[in-house]
Amino acid sequence: MLQMQHEAEQFKIRFIPGQSSKRIEEDHFARYKFASQFVQGKEVLDIACGVGYGSKLLKDAGAKNVDGVDLSDEAIDYAKIHYCTSGVNFFVASAESYLPDKKYGVIVSFVTIEQIPDFRAALRNFYNLLKPKGLLIISSPNRIVTSPDLKNISDKPINLIHAREFTGQELLKELELCGFAANGECMFGQRQRIFLANKYLRRLHKIIFNSDSKSSPAVESIKNGRQPRYFIIKINRL
Repeated sequence: MLQMQHEAEQFKIRFIPGQSSKRIEEDHFARYKFASQFVQGKEVLDIACGVGYGSKLLKDAGAKNVDGVDLSDEAIDYAKIHYCTSGVNFFVASAESYLPDKKYGVIVSFVTIEQIPDFRAALRNFYNLLKPKGLLIISSPNRIVTSPDLKNISDKPINLIHAREFTGQELLKELELCGFAANGECMFGQRQRIFLANKYLRRLHKIIFNSDSKSSPAVESIKNGRQPRYFIIKINRL
């Protein structure tokens, strides 16, 4: 019974289009819009797809096929009811152990890696699931902004559902250790803002300027002197 209650609570905090704030909805859709540029004619894996809206968006953008995978039975049931269409399939599995009998040209994984206890196993699996020269597009909260008092990757984040939080360079290094290689510009950001080292000035700046809501959800190159709330890495398998 307690397990069922926990799963129900986890499902409640998932993003569902039309049931979240405008800012959160903009952030989620902007990530898939960015990924949509790279899926034309490709076999795509949307790992930790949630309720499946993004998987359908990728198919509509020209992907050959999209497999949406999530650990939650409830999320996949919702996805099958609301977003299942020709060329889009949904499966229950974990990011660390999903082993289909196929390889993918593109894998997308958004705001998920920070929640996985054995994140290195997930990154290795992403590498193995990609075809040679395949593309991974992965996003995560930027610890510098979301948990600014933390010093390193082993510190517990403010967000209790996160096992850890990364900086962009930390996650990039972990990807390179798995065999991924950047090909041109690889680091992008959302909700970029001026970052103030002093926590009191940060709070004052946020109150005065409402920096989260007024910053752009668009996935863009990171501007000098700014920190994104979320970073997105676009990187290839060797």
